[in-house]
Amino acid sequence: MPDAIRGKERWDMVLKLPGGHKYFREKLTGRIGVADHSGRYPEDTDDGELFLDTESGKMLTVGDTRLWVPLVKLNGELTAMMEAAGDALVLSSMFGLPILDAHDRVWKVEEIRAPWK
Repeated sequence: MPDAIRGKERWDMVLKLPGGHKYFREKLTGRIGVADHSGRYPEDTDDGELFLDTESGKMLTVGDTRLWVPLVKLNGELTAMMEAAGDALVLSSMFGLPILDAHDRVWKVEEIRAPWK
């Protein structure tokens, strides 16, 4: 992606979660980028550009009280971030990401009604 295309010319915000993460659809590719409190848009964050990993088959996985969200860096390296359980349910519903629980059962949220909408 050319450096000249940044900010609102590059991204459409699709979701802002109570936990602070913002999710953007990249206009040219349709990929979902993530921004946290450290940047207004994904390219402005401390971690650099991170995208939801919807290609590798990785799932949202249960941690202690949060869920791991699979991400991919610009260079293709796989990584992950933590998201609050309620916020992860919204991600599962909105982006079709399955959830792997602590007992190796796979769940998929089909619909969720967010109280903040």
